[in-house]
Amino acid sequence: MKNLTHTSFSAEDCTVLLTDLSDASVEETREKRERGIQLGTSHYSETLLRETLPTETYSIIFEQAIRREGKQVAQLVANCAKNLWDKYGGRFVLVSLARAGTPAGVLVKRYIQQAWGASIPHYTVSILRDRGLDENAIHTIVEAHPGLPLQFFDGWTGKGTITRELQKACNFWNERYTPAISSDLAVLADPGRCASVSGTERDVLLPHACLNATVTGLLSRTIWNEKFLAPNDYHGVKVYQEWQKYDVTNGYIQEIANWFSAVQPQVTDQVDKMSFKGEYVVHKLQKEWGLPTAHFIKPGIGETTRVLLRRVPWKVLVNNASSPQVQHILQLAKEKQVDVIETDTGHYAAVGLIQPLEGANT
Repeated sequence: MKNLTHTSFSAEDCTVLLTDLSDASVEETREKRERGIQLGTSHYSETLLRETLPTETYSIIFEQAIRREGKQVAQLVANCAKNLWDKYGGRFVLVSLARAGTPAGVLVKRYIQQAWGASIPHYTVSILRDRGLDENAIHTIVEAHPGLPLQFFDGWTGKGTITRELQKACNFWNERYTPAISSDLAVLADPGRCASVSGTERDVLLPHACLNATVTGLLSRTIWNEKFLAPNDYHGVKVYQEWQKYDVTNGYIQEIANWFSAVQPQVTDQVDKMSFKGEYVVHKLQKEWGLPTAHFIKPGIGETTRVLLRRVPWKVLVNNASSPQVQHILQLAKEKQVDVIETDTGHYAAVGLIQPLEGANT
């Protein structure tokens, strides 16, 4: 299988360590894929949902979100960059978790370049729940940068699933290989309270959470399917080259970067750092809504958006339906005819609920 060579991320911004599965039959309908995931007949990483382009109305909401939130996102980037600069003195490798972490990682790399004149190596790799990190990609990085620590980076946290997966994967790596790698995770927004570094602990809208491939270098979500990938391959990805004229990846990154000179890094108030506070909210909602497992509860703006874009949602809960932060969620819910309920969602602005199918593997 061929390694990925074409993506709208520039080589200066990011090295993409993924295998090109554009020609493989990996896409399924939403309903078929959801049934396979819930009944346990397939792992979510084995297939892709057939992505579609956003509607015109939704695209307008995305553009409004960039204009409204651009400076705030730049502030979060600056906060993270300063924390990482102070931690490493500029000697580290930034490793973004594909795919939502990649635009965020590009922004941090660019901020460090602008603020301190340093070019930090930046890669994007795949991590999958229950499947772990792409170890082939990690081998490539540590061999290319001997002696430099790896700093994992993502856009936001939900309830902490990826943090725990990263911890487990790094422990597994460290038992077998050298050098040891740290599972410390940095994110722009950490409402799950499960990152070591964050731009904020608040549940805020990161506009690139609104879209799929057209804001992430035309890349799909990552895939691991042994039908198409050999043991020494990187995890796979589909590239939607046919959507080039709709691609807003670099425009979005530049819009945020234009705000860099207008913000100053701030020390973030991380009173609940690594407390996994989000899990308590999830368990409370699980009991209230009678759901058999926390897997059917996706907390936070970013995760609620993903439920509407990728899964078969049941209901959407929001703290304040008039908040500008959730207007794209309301629009998606309207388009997909999903009930929106204004209720107490704790410190999360929104929560997406998935209704289990009969016989679901909980």
